[in-house]
Amino acid sequence: MIIEAKPLSKRNFVRLFRFLKFIFRFKFNKIIIRECEIRPDISYLLLCNHFSFWDGFWLAYMVHIVFQRRNLLNTVYTMTLKQQMLNYKWLRNVGCFSIEPGKISVVESIQYATKVMDTPGNILFIFPQGKLESSHVRTIEMEKGIASLIPRIKAPYQMIWCSNITEYFESINQTLYMNLLDLGPEKKFDFEELKGRVNTFHQECLDALVRNKK
Repeated sequence: MIIEAKPLSKRNFVRLFRFLKFIFRFKFNKIIIRECEIRPDISYLLLCNHFSFWDGFWLAYMVHIVFQRRNLLNTVYTMTLKQQMLNYKWLRNVGCFSIEPGKISVVESIQYATKVMDTPGNILFIFPQGKLESSHVRTIEMEKGIASLIPRIKAPYQMIWCSNITEYFESINQTLYMNLLDLGPEKKFDFEELKGRVNTFHQECLDALVRNKK
C-alpha cells in the first residue's frame, strides 16, 4: 500500500519559496537557472540528478521561477522511496508519495503517478538514479522503473531533465547551476535513447563548468 501525497496549495508554495529564498541567501553565492522552452496547458514530468538532501528544495525554488511566475503551475508531486517517507513523515505534506521497488505496490505507485499527470499544471518530480550520487559523476545511471511509468502517461505532457551542479570558484559560498533540457515526449519512448540524451547533456554541462565557461 502506498503513502499518498498531501500537495502544497499555491499559497503555501509561495510561502515555501519565500522561506527558501531567505535561506539560500546565506547558503549560496548565487543560483543560475538555464531554462528550456516550457509548453503551456499540459502536465510536466521533471527528472533530476540526485546528490543532496537539498535537491527537492532547489527544485521547488526553480519551479516557482520557471513555472509559477508564468502561471503554469497547479501543484507539485514527488515520487519518493517509502522508507524515506517513513523516516521523514513531513514529506507527505509537501507532495511526496511513496514507491517501494521490488514490491507489488509499485503498480499502485505507477497508477498514482499517471493520475497525477492527467491534470494540466501538475509537476511530477522523479529522481531516476534511485540513490544519492555526486553531481560530478560522468554517467547518470537510471533505474528501469521509469520505463514502466512513461509509456503509461496518456495526457499531454512535457518531460524535462534538470542537471544540478554546484561549484565554488571565487566565492566562499557555492553557486548552484540548474540546467534544463526539453525531452519531449517522444512519440515512441525508448529508454536507452532517453539515457543517452540525458548523459550527453549532463556531460556537456559538466565540461562547461569544469572550464568555468558558464
